[in-house]
Amino acid sequence: MYKPFNNFIPYNRQYLDNKDINSVVKVLKGDFITQGKKVIEFEKKFAEYVGAKYAVSCSNGTAALYLSVRSLNLKKNDILLTSTVTFLASANCAHFVQAESLFADIDDSTFCISIDNLKKILRKRQIHTLVTVHMGGHSSDMNEIYKLKKKYNFNIIEDSCHALGGKYKKYKVGSCKFSDISTFSFHPVKPITTGEGGMITTNNKEIYDQLIILRNHGMHKNVKKFINKKLAFEKKQFYNPWYYEMPEYSFNFRLTDFQSALGLSQLKKNDKFIQ
Repeated sequence: MYKPFNNFIPYNRQYLDNKDINSVVKVLKGDFITQGKKVIEFEKKFAEYVGAKYAVSCSNGTAALYLSVRSLNLKKNDILLTSTVTFLASANCAHFVQAESLFADIDDSTFCISIDNLKKILRKRQIHTLVTVHMGGHSSDMNEIYKLKKKYNFNIIEDSCHALGGKYKKYKVGSCKFSDISTFSFHPVKPITTGEGGMITTNNKEIYDQLIILRNHGMHKNVKKFINKKLAFEKKQFYNPWYYEMPEYSFNFRLTDFQSALGLSQLKKNDKFIQ
């Protein structure tokens, strides 16, 4: 019969105090518990914290990776490259859109992707997207990776789930100074938690707009982008507030207002958590 280790050391677990609990209770007693003001506030504060222009919350870290590859137009038979030491979602996000996953070795001093092995692969294979994984707070060598992006023309997603609050050179992880997108998870084993939850940061307005649509079933209410304007307006001037369009298929990956309240409270503690 299987017996667990008596001296088992947990990988990590959440830390919640009364401020965290009260922040959630306050939202639960209010009018909005799904998409409300706390979601917008959490996204804004998170973007400010990491130094990015935009942040888009979502239901978990895997959803963040899926939304990212969709926004970068990864498609069937394209190649997504990631490192050998990571969680399965870093590779699986390729297969969600019928692309292929390929693996690069790691640097044994940081456990992040090996630049030498990455160069070797890029000389032989054309890739569409690189998911570089920051391990245990260590950032990948983003400046070297960015140079390779310019030479070989691929997209960069930073899987930053382990590294919220970490820095590369003078920039915080998530600032996207050397990448197109950075993704985060708020699972209890990560630096901060919302139970389940995720965040995507970018400095690209087009990517941001696409992420907002893909997070919400692929639908939007952007009047400027409406195709069937006759249906959207009554008497050519009165906008129908119930009207929306769905230019492409996606899923419901929204984060709730009470999760966002917890995220805001946790984010204030992150520097202490790092210490």
